[in-house]
Amino acid sequence: MSKYVTLENIEENLTFFHTMYDVVRLVDPVQKCVLEYGQCKISMDQEKCFNYWQNGKICDNCISVKAYHDDKSYMKLEYIPEMIMMVIAIPLGEDDSPVILELLKNVTDSIWVGKGNYNDYGYPLKSIVSEFNDRVVRDNLTNLYNRGFIDDRLPVDIVRATVSNEPLSVIFLDMDQLKKINDLYGHTVGDIAIKEAGKAIANSIRNDNDWAARYGGDEFFICLNNTDYDEAYKIAERIRKNIEKISVTDENIHFSASLGIYTMRGTRHTAEELINIVDKKMYEVKESRKDYADSLLNMSVKKSLIAPLAFGEGDVKERVNNVLKYKKRKTWLIILLAVIVAGIIIALSVNGTNKDTYTYESSKLGYKLELPNEWKDKALVSGIPDEWGNGVQVNDENVELFFVKKTDGSRGGHLFSINREIGELITEEDIKQSPIPSKLLLHANRYTYYATFPSDVQYNPEEKEETENYMSMNSKAEEILKSIEPYSDEKPASSNEGLL
Repeated sequence: MSKYVTLENIEENLTFFHTMYDVVRLVDPVQKCVLEYGQCKISMDQEKCFNYWQNGKICDNCISVKAYHDDKSYMKLEYIPEMIMMVIAIPLGEDDSPVILELLKNVTDSIWVGKGNYNDYGYPLKSIVSEFNDRVVRDNLTNLYNRGFIDDRLPVDIVRATVSNEPLSVIFLDMDQLKKINDLYGHTVGDIAIKEAGKAIANSIRNDNDWAARYGGDEFFICLNNTDYDEAYKIAERIRKNIEKISVTDENIHFSASLGIYTMRGTRHTAEELINIVDKKMYEVKESRKDYADSLLNMSVKKSLIAPLAFGEGDVKERVNNVLKYKKRKTWLIILLAVIVAGIIIALSVNGTNKDTYTYESSKLGYKLELPNEWKDKALVSGIPDEWGNGVQVNDENVELFFVKKTDGSRGGHLFSINREIGELITEEDIKQSPIPSKLLLHANRYTYYATFPSDVQYNPEEKEETENYMSMNSKAEEILKSIEPYSDEKPASSNEGLL
């Protein structure tokens, strides 16, 4: 601004302002309070500035906070029942706190929208103001709020949470593999996926307390006021599951999303800092579940490629012709690649007996590992040993322990354990909080799998054979755990104790 409006200017022209406007007031756009002023001094009033509009909530399109951020004046038209108010927001040059001069005037009967015809009065403005104001803060594709709304509203919610000492939780969501969807099926299908994700988010949050916005591209931001981490986690899980239920167009495409969660309580962060923190947490989750996102999309691709051929009506020749008409050249390249990969897999399975490893399948926890052939005679798997007692605070149904097998067949040194936790939003950072050495392995079947390792020596040096076996097998543990994959059964019931 070239020149600031000051309190002295206001008091000198107060009578003049009142001749032109119905309401003249000062507001704090961050605290959302009306300010009292007199003799060039300002004091805080208890009245909330948005109470004037009688809707009980902060304005979505608040121009006072925008005037404060941008340091320039703004004007808007606000529609309330049976009335249209023109609102002008002018920032004041006050150094101590944010102060905005608001001038309000009833223009219900004095402003019309013309149609270019001098014989026609046109349309009364109140018929379009509400829709116009809503479009300013809404994303056209998803109908969620837009990036500008985040910039204006998040600082207000941060201040409110800090003053009231309430938790403020935020979620940053990024759709997985949207670029691949765009490349395979076109940007129109990608836009449909973004739009459906927006609907899933809107249907998963609480309308009276939360808000969601499209941050940009395939990223979304969700703000949960007065919400602790546990409740935010439940909402994030609900969003994730609802997104995975989405089936896009006739291609029956399914996709997933990665969500980062952060709860601010007892600390102070700016809006930019808060977004950066939760964005980082989202990328940690995305990196840890990349294989799962790939497998979900790949399954959709396989279905969309094979279904018309396998399940079309008519004889084989007719079905092949249907596929040729249905798919483009790019898709057929993918089919050819899929056939080649399938041939390689079949060739490997035929020669599997000559491999140096074999597959251990855990029907108990729902995973499988590639183990060296010599482990068949030198290792065993077990639940929690009885002698460990209550010192192990874990459900025996969610853990398997790998031991060296002694010559008499009993348990020897403990190599590692594989643990299963419900939920897929657990990150490497969460795992590292454990007092026991641990490593995140896999997200699959709605579970998180991680390994724990003994923190002390687990063999008897006096038993030479067991010691040599333990040292040799323990050196291979880290590499073996890299081969973990989901097992076909999501909830197997039987135990694998003693079987390798």
